[in-house]
Amino acid sequence: MAEVMLRKIDDQTCANMVSLFASGENNRLLGEILAQNVANRPRPAQQLTPVVTHTGQVDPRVKFTFGAVTQPMGGQGAGLIDNHKTGVKVKCNRFHAVPQMKCTAGVPTGHASGMAGLCAYTH
Repeated sequence: MAEVMLRKIDDQTCANMVSLFASGENNRLLGEILAQNVANRPRPAQQLTPVVTHTGQVDPRVKFTFGAVTQPMGGQGAGLIDNHKTGVKVKCNRFHAVPQMKCTAGVPTGHASGMAGLCAYTH
């Protein structure tokens, strides 16, 4: 980022570092750099490798991308999501909301559980 900011001063886009920051150009440049880095990052197909948390511990949970919920509002829940520390099934925050809302975290098509289309949480 420093290199890009110095180039802006060298090519006379900004008079000096103070005017660069005063105009907010630093935020725009940072946004461009971050967007470029995210776009160039390879996308994993399905994350099946263990995830290491910020404390250095391995997170034992299997990650999957939620699919669409095809059940009517208030239908059955698959109960696949649990608290990995206590083992307690996590309740759906949409099903148990007041007023009740339509679930959005569906089990994806082709999931090993065979419960595609159901809410992944416990109802």
